[in-house]
Amino acid sequence: MLKTNRSVLKVVNKTLSAPHGAHHSLVILEPKIAFRCFHGKCSQLQRNQINLVKNSKFRRPGSITLFLFLFILAWATPAARAFNAVLQGQSFGSSVWQSGNLTNWLELDLIPCRVLFTGGPATNQTIVVNFDHTKTSGGIVIPGLQNLFSFTNSTNVVITSGPTLSALPGVDTWSYTFVVNFNSATNEGFVEFRTRMAAGAHNFTGSSLQLKGTPSLGTLQISKPGPAPGNPDLVLTKSGPTTANPGQTISYVLTYTNRASGGVATGVQLTDILPGMAAW
Repeated sequence: MLKTNRSVLKVVNKTLSAPHGAHHSLVILEPKIAFRCFHGKCSQLQRNQINLVKNSKFRRPGSITLFLFLFILAWATPAARAFNAVLQGQSFGSSVWQSGNLTNWLELDLIPCRVLFTGGPATNQTIVVNFDHTKTSGGIVIPGLQNLFSFTNSTNVVITSGPTLSALPGVDTWSYTFVVNFNSATNEGFVEFRTRMAAGAHNFTGSSLQLKGTPSLGTLQISKPGPAPGNPDLVLTKSGPTTANPGQTISYVLTYTNRASGGVATGVQLTDILPGMAAW
């Protein structure tokens, strides 16, 4: 039996019997050396040994020499790392990036989030981040995550397209799509952004708001806050034309006030949801 020593280059010449009495030499390269030479890092002696394998007179189909050389080379070469992307964020007061549930954020806070990349290099990777913009329940639209803001990339990530917003009228879930090239084989990369819980997000159904997406980004949850302190009595009116022709520009006025003399309004945000055919 022929064995290889992993720490030393071993060239073993073995006389084999072939049909019709022919004799040929078998050359075995140590796996670690085969791997190094495969990546262009080998001495002249090592290159000579590889050439010996290439120039072997053992030319018959199923050559043992060629088979063993290719087997060792495949064994020594690491498998390609699979590209992976995952959503992460930070809880309030923490600098630790985590997946799962983010806690202690208030309405109107800017919340750090990112998509983390590993398993590079990888090109033309399409990333889609979906988020709970609103929740419609019984015809009532409850605000959630207002939007995503301030997309920035690490130095080893290039955004080649987007981010592009998809916000269809009447659809609670909004999304951003972007395409990246991840250029590192050893370090992590990322695209970082911010999100904000809209005023009134404490009325959102369930215990948290979510971000998720493709490819298999996981689910990033943000615990919804309790209502802000205060006991206001807010009044909002809108005045303007009741009809408009296609392409016509109209102006309207939003007026708001707090009628409670002793009730302070905390964390107020005014949002006007426009019809799908309107532009501003």
